[in-house]
Amino acid sequence: MRNIDHEVRDIEATTSNLSERLIRQSAEDVYWDPKDIQLNTRIDKLKVNTPFLAQIGPLQALLSRGPERCLELVESSRALFWTRLLRLQTSFEGLPDELAHRLETVTHELEECKSQTVVSASKEEMKKQFELEGVFAHLLAKARQQPGFENFLKPKTYEMLMEASVGGPIVILLGNNSIYAALIVRNSGMVAGLNKASKTARGRPRLWWCPTGKFAFLPIHAAGSSLKSDNAENVSKYVVSSYIPTLSALISARRSKDVRSPTTRHISDLKTLVLAQPTTKGQANLPMTAKELELIEGLVPSDLLIHIANEEGKLSRSNANRTVEEAVTHLTDASILHLACHGHQDRADPLNSGFELKDGRLTLSKMISCRTPNAFLAFLSACESASNDLEIPDESLNLSAAMLYAGESTVLTDGDILRTMNDNDGPEVARSIYEELFKHPYQVLDPDVVPYALDAAVQKLQKKGVHPSRWATYIHVGI
Repeated sequence: MRNIDHEVRDIEATTSNLSERLIRQSAEDVYWDPKDIQLNTRIDKLKVNTPFLAQIGPLQALLSRGPERCLELVESSRALFWTRLLRLQTSFEGLPDELAHRLETVTHELEECKSQTVVSASKEEMKKQFELEGVFAHLLAKARQQPGFENFLKPKTYEMLMEASVGGPIVILLGNNSIYAALIVRNSGMVAGLNKASKTARGRPRLWWCPTGKFAFLPIHAAGSSLKSDNAENVSKYVVSSYIPTLSALISARRSKDVRSPTTRHISDLKTLVLAQPTTKGQANLPMTAKELELIEGLVPSDLLIHIANEEGKLSRSNANRTVEEAVTHLTDASILHLACHGHQDRADPLNSGFELKDGRLTLSKMISCRTPNAFLAFLSACESASNDLEIPDESLNLSAAMLYAGESTVLTDGDILRTMNDNDGPEVARSIYEELFKHPYQVLDPDVVPYALDAAVQKLQKKGVHPSRWATYIHVGI
């Protein structure tokens, strides 16, 4: 009997090792043909490989090799699209000057390749990227020969990933059709306070959810029973929930905030860009977006508001019905970006997803290439903001996750999990957020104020007795 048990465990370990090798290869995929560069080819490949790699591989590791290896594989098997794209924004500081300069030159040229971000790239563009990818791979191999850079741009180890839990516990939900599991990542000891309900927001700890597979379509933060009664029992009684696409995304968001603000950052530093699109051709009108502009104008100090036109005029005139070019021009100055408009998720071309403005779509491609050195908060008062691709949910190809990868540290959004955001709720939620955020404009910025402010806004909706399908759509993503 012992021999059989030993053989079964050997088979499990062997299968898990094979899955790990496949995951590592996918994470550092090499293009063997210019056709592989094409964006829709890359997306199709992800649709074939990701369901197995991101769901089966980590669970096999959990059963046969322990939670530490499982955590590493969860991280390295997901969000491969974003990981590959954002390697081009890596700092090469510390490498020999000549090597660092060559890497910076190649990454800049790769960023300029249209085939990185659009489906309709020409053969010449794909060939150019193919050649540059080969140069980049050669230089990357040289960089890894340098002392201290052996793991440069490789998937993070268990010890590195533990850094993500410095602000509170992270719960990773795993599962397939036959088995489910949860990994709880924390710095040390038991999570205090999870077994006690609290009526005050700051009386409850923060908790980050990292759902994988089908869990990505569930409003985990709203789970509970008797949700429409006064005695409702739900997650929000015990924790203030946030979501993350991966642990690396959370680590990067915290680091980018620290890089942008190595010294103390104050509320009074937060320049705010608000854009509203009340009418969009072919879409339902959003009349309450104009009210959002008026509310925000009354809550945010006037010297912090970015007016696109009519500097002396009202925000409802200067910042409504603006063009994509006007928005991009002012993005670099903004610390807070508030979008009250229709959102669109392009499944075939993820970087063509974005937000509908007067003359077209403010795409993710434009926002990522824009570089936003002051970015802190994105408030997405737009439908489809957190809607995942049904075929590859583990790639986090949604607008809210993309905003993290585009440079924002924290994102408030309509989760679009149960239904699109109720247009009447937007202004009320916005009021609660900005009242709390700018209550003391000359105080030091505390990133926790954003998720706690959203929690307070949602609790107000709950007390009014609104249907859970309305308040459960609001979620926080990021730090």
